[in-house]
Amino acid sequence: MDINKLENFFKKELTTELKDVLMINDGQNNYELFGKYHISPTSTGYFKVSLKSTHDTYEFANVRHAVTWCIFDNAKKYGEANRIKDLDLKLCSMEVDLAIHKKMAKNTKDTNNKWIYIIKLQEDALKKKMMIKEINSYINTSKIIQAQKFSKTKKPGFNHMR
Repeated sequence: MDINKLENFFKKELTTELKDVLMINDGQNNYELFGKYHISPTSTGYFKVSLKSTHDTYEFANVRHAVTWCIFDNAKKYGEANRIKDLDLKLCSMEVDLAIHKKMAKNTKDTNNKWIYIIKLQEDALKKKMMIKEINSYINTSKIIQAQKFSKTKKPGFNHMR
């Protein structure tokens, strides 16, 4: 079947209720969510979210963060969606900080500087752990949001025959 015919069918036939729970994975790390968002991998290893209505794009470090952002944005929880973008960016930055401090601690000959870098490494690790915990709480909440939406969608109006 032609992909355009399939897409037109979905646009015409799917109700708004069903679009609110529809997530399609094409098997090549491309995702279509809620008829509004398209997630695709970039050449740099990130995941780009494109909004169909506004053509805005956002990049995330991994697909879980991108999907979580889409769920909150779709639920009109914009404060939480912005926090997810911020946490994703901060986690990427924290990875760089960890790598730099680790390299500096390894390469420095001065004992005082070595201790400073070791302390910085510990601080970075603690911050990263706290950010991961927070973003995981958003991921779990997004699962709950989707489960609630899924349970609210109307079930088909027919019974299975035995």
